[in-house]
Amino acid sequence: MKRKTQIAFALCLVVAVTTALLLPLYLEKSGAKIYDNVIRLHVISNSDSQTDQEVKLLVRDAILEKAGYIFSGKDINQALEISRFSKDELTNIAKQVVLENGFDYDVRVELGRENYPIREYDGVTYPAGEYYSLRVVLGSGSGQNWWCVLFPPLCFGSSTLIIKPKDGESKAGVTKSVKIKFKFRLFDMFD
Repeated sequence: MKRKTQIAFALCLVVAVTTALLLPLYLEKSGAKIYDNVIRLHVISNSDSQTDQEVKLLVRDAILEKAGYIFSGKDINQALEISRFSKDELTNIAKQVVLENGFDYDVRVELGRENYPIREYDGVTYPAGEYYSLRVVLGSGSGQNWWCVLFPPLCFGSSTLIIKPKDGESKAGVTKSVKIKFKFRLFDMFD
């Protein structure tokens, strides 16, 4: 019996050492695939003024509200195709928000590749690199920006609750950040 325990321990040790040595190689290779399987949303404000920053967030919220059905692709190719066909609609959504807030600057929606820094979204780390990017540029695009992962959909539910203003209230600055935690019932069974 002692001999079987020693053999089982030795096998477990070999598996653990092999996994420890090969895991970095696997992660490096799978990390390279992430760049081609993600679409990031990048909203860039007209300027760093308080009002332009608030409008940027309102544009973000309006796009995310619509993006639930626009970015419901089953895979990256379908999500990219939907993104291409939705650029005009997203431009119109952003322009409407800009106009509703008393501005008339230009809005551009572009789909392409863009470099992003390392970023963590709800415990998932995305390495720095070149990703597919849906850019929404407001006016001169010289202000601070906001970004998230649009596909797979990590922007939804984790960042913003839209609060509708009452008549006569300013529409700028009416968002409230909320944190939503997702739980798995299977894990709760072991607590």
